[in-house]
Amino acid sequence: MLTPEQGLFALFFVATVASALGVVILRNPIKSALSLVACFFSLACIYVLQRAELLALLEILVYAGAIMVLFVLVIMLVADKDEPAIAPNLSQQLSVPIKVPAVALVVASIGFVIAKGSLGAAKVL
Repeated sequence: MLTPEQGLFALFFVATVASALGVVILRNPIKSALSLVACFFSLACIYVLQRAELLALLEILVYAGAIMVLFVLVIMLVADKDEPAIAPNLSQQLSVPIKVPAVALVVASIGFVIAKGSLGAAKVL
């Protein structure tokens, strides 16, 4: 039987691999960059599960924050100006039912870790 931590680890592992594949497979550079951000966030969640909170925080601040801002800025500067900025399609309408449970899952996992008390001060022997 899987413990909740093992289940969350497996879930975030699959999310990390799927978003990393999205970086390579997606042809749109903006979608590829957003997939890389999702990869960074799921990797940070794995760090939290492994009790490496500092690495998780640095992963979010440095990579998902600073580096990805530079990537998106460069993509926007060299992007093709002829294609429309927003093209509504079915995938945009279907993305909301996928994003809401994903955000709820991340919030629940963070709540689980906080409720367990593993984010507190180090225990002295």
